[in-house]
Order: sequence, then C-alpha cells, then structure tokens
Amino acid sequence: MQIPTIIVEDELRNAQALQKMVEEGTSDIQILAVAPTLHRAYELIRQIRPRLVFLDIKMPHGTGFDLLERLGKIDFDIIFTTAFDHYAIQAIKFSALDYLLKPIDREELYRALEKVRHKQLQADRQKNIELLLESLRQSVGGQSVTLEKLALPTLKGYRFVEVRDILYCEADSTYCKVYLRDQTFLVSRNLKEIEKLLRDHSFFRIHRSYLINLNHATEYVKGDGGLVFLSNGVHLPVSQRRRELFVRQLSGRLV
Repeated sequence: MQIPTIIVEDELRNAQALQKMVEEGTSDIQILAVAPTLHRAYELIRQIRPRLVFLDIKMPHGTGFDLLERLGKIDFDIIFTTAFDHYAIQAIKFSALDYLLKPIDREELYRALEKVRHKQLQADRQKNIELLLESLRQSVGGQSVTLEKLALPTLKGYRFVEVRDILYCEADSTYCKVYLRDQTFLVSRNLKEIEKLLRDHSFFRIHRSYLINLNHATEYVKGDGGLVFLSNGVHLPVSQRRRELFVRQLSGRLV
C-alpha cells in the first residue's frame, strides 16, 4: 500500500536529498510534492490529503508549527526535519513525535518511516500534536521554560501525564514502570531513554534501576549508598557511585 507523502522544505537541495534517500530505500513511500513555503504546504495538504508530511521547522515567514496551528485537525503522520534547536526538539520529544536532525541520516530516516508504517491511532496523533503546540506556547520571548505535560508511549497507545505528578520511574527490562501517587503504568521505552527526556526537569538517576523526581524527595538516610524517601512514603536505594552527586543535587530540596 502506497503512503502519499509531501515534503515541506524551503531549501531545494535538502528536499532533493531527502527525496532521493526515500526513493532509494523504500517502495511504499510516494513523494507527491515538495512545498517550499508554508502557504504552498497548506494548499497541497488540503488538496492531496497526504498520509505523511516531512515538515521543516524553520521556514520563510514562519515555522512548521505555524502550519499545524493553521490546519487545526491533523489527519496525517509527521516527521519533523530540523537543524538543532534544543527547545523545539524537547517539545517534540515530550509529545512523542518523530524528528530528524539535519543533515539527515539515512538509517534514522528509515527507522522513522518504519514507525509510520505501524502508525498510532488518529485520536492519539491529534492529542500529541495538541500537546506539542501547548508546549511550544509555553515559551516566553523565545526562551524555553519547563514543559509541564508529557506523552509516554504504552503498549496500547500513549499516556498523557503532568511531569510534576511523576514520583519515580523503575527499570523493567527494555521497558520501565512510571509511578504516580495513586497509580502505576508500563512505558514502552527503557529507563535510559526516559532519563534523557526528564534530566532537565528535576529528575535524577539514583540507581541503575531508579529515576526519581527530586521535587518528591523528602528525606535521605546515609548508608552504603543510602536510602531516599519520597513523598508517598516509598524508600529507594541510592548506589554508592551516585551518592555524592545525588546529595549535591538534593541540597536545598529536603523538607
């Protein structure tokens, strides 16, 4: 089954390179058009109704996010393409959406396309886009602020949670368990991936098996590595090699 696709990219050379990689490595991705402007992208999406859009973030007279705002309902998959922009990428990650850094790596492209082939439910896709746009609206004067809501992939779809409500995460083979105050659920990402996502949001890896929200730490008891108590009464071990850095991170947070 063919996947009708549009490339939104203002640099012709970049668009041609991306199209060549797609056509050389796939048989089901059908590039129907290249849009060099946001206005043309809007027209083509309304006209062609693609299933997939490669969307450049920085465009003349606006951004790819402006296009999503204008379109409203999103009934296609998106792979963002961008040069490094820490805040935009963090927002995309928090929304569990795909992106490719320029210059685009061939293998990363093919991995992203494989995800499209096993696409999520449309309702989840729309929620993810709404979460992304909500996160981006939190920037003030172009400066990043702490993102508040996170889309976490589960075996059934996505779970949307407030970052502040996460007490800790526990490694579970190639998955991890996320603990809120009154419930627990399994995420289809390993703990290392979740750590990368949350490390700038007051989370700390105290042990190979545990990542905690420092805002929920209430007490630290010394020992070989020690124990840290969380606001729900749970206590977790701190590894010896992480102890010194953990105590420094925790300084000033204990109540």
